[in-house]
Amino acid sequence: MLLMRTLIDIQDELMKELLKETKSKTKKEAIITAIKTYLSLKKRERLASLIGNIVKNSIIEGEILIPGIIKTEILRGTKSRKEYRQ
Repeated sequence: MLLMRTLIDIQDELMKELLKETKSKTKKEAIITAIKTYLSLKKRERLASLIGNIVKNSIIEGEILIPGIIKTEILRGTKSRKEYRQ
């Protein structure tokens, strides 16, 4: 694993809060935790967006990919497929 030495200016209050929230003992550990958390969040957002597009397109096409509420509502007749199309 390659290491990149970086010099950055960070506001004192921001660093104190980061150290407190991450419960890290060092600034380096806190920043690494923050970066990993941020990257993980962005990956989840991208995945959720992709899943949302698949579900939306699937409903529009008339296929139901999600078991549960939508499928149940359609089978019970409480909602029609047309109501899910946008």
